[in-house]
Amino acid sequence: MGRLKEAWNVKKNFKSLFVKSKFPLLDGFRAWAVIYVVMYHYLNYWNLINPNQDERSQDLWNRFTVSVLSYPLGHGDLGVDIFFVLSGFLIFHMLASEIKKNNEINYMKFLYRRWLRLFPAYFFASFLWMFIPPLRFATTPDQLTTCKDYWWANFLFVNNFFAGQCVPVSWSIAIEFQFYLVSPLIVIGMLNKNKWAIGLPAFLSFLSVMITIALFVTNQDLYWQDTGGGLIYNKMYTRCAPYLFGMFISYIFDQFQSNLSQNQSPTYIQVESQQEIERDYSIILHDFFSSHKKLRWFSHFVFASFWIVFTMVGSRGRVDYSLAQNVFLIGFGRIFYGSAIAYFIYMGLTGHARGLTKVLCWRVWAPIARLSYSLYLTQFVGLLAGLFITYNGDMIVFTIFLLFFVLCAMGIIITLILDIFIYLLVEKPLMDMR
Repeated sequence: MGRLKEAWNVKKNFKSLFVKSKFPLLDGFRAWAVIYVVMYHYLNYWNLINPNQDERSQDLWNRFTVSVLSYPLGHGDLGVDIFFVLSGFLIFHMLASEIKKNNEINYMKFLYRRWLRLFPAYFFASFLWMFIPPLRFATTPDQLTTCKDYWWANFLFVNNFFAGQCVPVSWSIAIEFQFYLVSPLIVIGMLNKNKWAIGLPAFLSFLSVMITIALFVTNQDLYWQDTGGGLIYNKMYTRCAPYLFGMFISYIFDQFQSNLSQNQSPTYIQVESQQEIERDYSIILHDFFSSHKKLRWFSHFVFASFWIVFTMVGSRGRVDYSLAQNVFLIGFGRIFYGSAIAYFIYMGLTGHARGLTKVLCWRVWAPIARLSYSLYLTQFVGLLAGLFITYNGDMIVFTIFLLFFVLCAMGIIITLILDIFIYLLVEKPLMDMR
């Protein structure tokens, strides 16, 4: 009883919203990613449920959607890849720590804890979606029917293989849990004594790219019919590369931390054999970036270019592009984008990207990061409320550009207020009970 009382201690849970995590930089990335995804969905669904469909409003909207500003916002699905990089990093760190402590991984306990982390808030969001009719603007009657038929698939997080997704964004939650199913095996493989074990993420990423390209090339008509949703977009085996990149940098960062914990500077650590030098990648990387500042800045430029370019062009391809262009974007777009995110996470954690680290470690990101999961699931509540507030009876009060950002701000704030209650009464108590 005492444990239950402590878990549902609202005051304690509220204070935890503002506590920085072990990796504050990751809080910043997580907060930025969820805001990016929400703005992307608001951009896509705004005109779908626009209550003011007069000719002038439609003209302004069309001008907005072809403006330069809409390009990065139109590829906000890449924010999910940021989530996957972060998840890969943290899951590897968690499992590697368990192996160091217990010399084994309790597989069933790990899965139970991850399921309990994901399911309660997801169940609540599904309830909202099913029983609040205005939220169904992005859901067809057939989807509602199949949701009822395939409720078990949502319960088991395999709903990305079926039509019955009770919450439209839940496909990514299913992928996340599917990553958890195989993560212990990957971590054990990466920690193997074989010197090639660290290449496992690269090998699996290569397989993912080959599968993605093969699926696209052999099913192009189907891909363009559903924008790749049922074929490529929402499958674990085509979206795993960013997650694997997160695991890889976590492996390197764990080595870096281990060197520091021994009160040694990685730059001056002495090792006894060439094999040990080859395997301690943290020493090599830290040495390289500490000693070659110009090359470090060049490396920053290259990966920042990946980040910016694919933010602008996306990774889903376009029907009017050539086959080669689409193969490159669909097959390699998330590889380049995910590698850029992973690179800057590692550089920030090891002190080689101080400007970015300073911004992303601001305390304001911590509560948004804590609420990011609920915000992701309940984001459309804010969209509906924001539309109601930002429109008047005759015409848009602001310019279309300003209105969109006002809508995003209002929607996110309103949703966060709801999410605070979900966090205090559902998420945090059950996390503490695990």
